[in-house]
Amino acid sequence: MRPAFRVLLSAFCILLFSSCASPADREPAAPQLVFLNLGSSGQAQLVSQTDLHSPFTILQYSIPSDCSVYNLYPNPVHSLLAAELLCNDQARVEIYDLQTGQTYLPVEQTDSRFLAWTADGSQAYLKTDTLGSPQVVHIAVPGGKPEALPFPATLYDLATLPDGRVVYSLTRGIGYGSETWLAEADGKPIRQLLAEPYAIIAYLRPSPDGSRIAFILFPDSQAPFPNGELWVMNADGADPRRLAAADAGHGFAPAWSPGGTQIAFVVRANADDERVQQSAAALVSNVYRIEVQGGTLTAVTAFTDAIAGSPTWSPDGTMLAFNVVRDGKMQAWVTSLTDAAPAPLGEEFSCCAVWLPGR
Repeated sequence: MRPAFRVLLSAFCILLFSSCASPADREPAAPQLVFLNLGSSGQAQLVSQTDLHSPFTILQYSIPSDCSVYNLYPNPVHSLLAAELLCNDQARVEIYDLQTGQTYLPVEQTDSRFLAWTADGSQAYLKTDTLGSPQVVHIAVPGGKPEALPFPATLYDLATLPDGRVVYSLTRGIGYGSETWLAEADGKPIRQLLAEPYAIIAYLRPSPDGSRIAFILFPDSQAPFPNGELWVMNADGADPRRLAAADAGHGFAPAWSPGGTQIAFVVRANADDERVQQSAAALVSNVYRIEVQGGTLTAVTAFTDAIAGSPTWSPDGTMLAFNVVRDGKMQAWVTSLTDAAPAPLGEEFSCCAVWLPGR
């Protein structure tokens, strides 16, 4: 796989602005699928499509030559895209405005990792200086200055609720388990939701209405890629329940359907193979979706020789996009849940497909 397209399959703990106009003043954009494509030119490009049957459009965002892409994070409301990069062994976040073509570096002179957008799309949460004096900051978009917040330095995961509050998980290290807390938007803790002395709570993902939170639970152990489970609980921490076995440790977060009735997630096809807990390359996986209420489990893909992961829903809930790694080659794929088989996007290499919703 070419370096410009190396997507990091690492554990969770490795852990975008325009001109002077505010997001509220922007014209709503039509939903569009955005992904990274590496064609015959050998240059990675950010491209978009509003129709899967139409040619893609090359966007103005330029990936620095010394950087590789970890992931893309679409703003839930506006035409802003956060790109998390690894540049000379240091993580950094850039924010790209699809309307103006401008790229912004929200945090300068320190490493940064993306945590979450607020539900109204007006702010982003980042973790900065992760190898020095870690802190969580939030930044108003566009053009805001980072503001440090009093979250614990041991925080590794954070998600925002529609009412502005946040949930986050922290750990004091291997062997100490993990905790999940509810807090105000400014970091002031409200109460503990979960405490797992022997497990790690990761990839917190609230439902669209904020009433429930999905997460992946896996053993707190030395194994880099342990088997995991998909869980869901009420937003106040009540009624936590296991939904299904799930992959853990490869960075694959669960994804709620826009209607909040289903969750797409990654399942190991070779969970009984002991090598899969030690080697990322040993994994064979597929994307599944599950009905949260009834528990009906449906396979979205059926690969026997590939790693399928990072599912993301289209805004209308009719399609899923995901990454597929096979024979050292990565491609973004998309499938209709009603009338089409999965198919790859882009040319030689592609990854990280996400939808920017029209509002």
